[in-house]
Amino acid sequence: MREKYKAFVLICVVQRGEQVYIPDGNFELHSGDRIGIVGAPAEITKFLKNISMLKKQAKDVMILGGSILRSGGRTAYVMGIDMLGTWAFGVPLGLLGAFVWRLPIAYVYLLLSLEECVRFAISMAVFRRKRWMRRLDG
Repeated sequence: MREKYKAFVLICVVQRGEQVYIPDGNFELHSGDRIGIVGAPAEITKFLKNISMLKKQAKDVMILGGSILRSGGRTAYVMGIDMLGTWAFGVPLGLLGAFVWRLPIAYVYLLLSLEECVRFAISMAVFRRKRWMRRLDG
């Protein structure tokens, strides 16, 4: 991605039809795929310009996840997603990267940042089921 689009972004989730994938290095994107990307704002802007999806600087960004689920009255869902992402994914990967695989700090940071992709994928699954919404009128 970095060489082809001259931007340092990570595709962390791909939705193809009703299926959601967490891509690896061999995953191929197809026409119509919806992607979730992570990166610095300037890098995301550069990436979107290079794939001709953005003609000018993005001014508004929507962060999906904890806030919308909390507003639906499901704070326990958000706590579970945060705990799962951090303690089942982020911390173990960070420890493996630093102490077992002895990766450079930049790669360890990347591994730690991948927990956001896990949280995003879980949040999207919960969001799409719509069970997180509660009626507040009765």
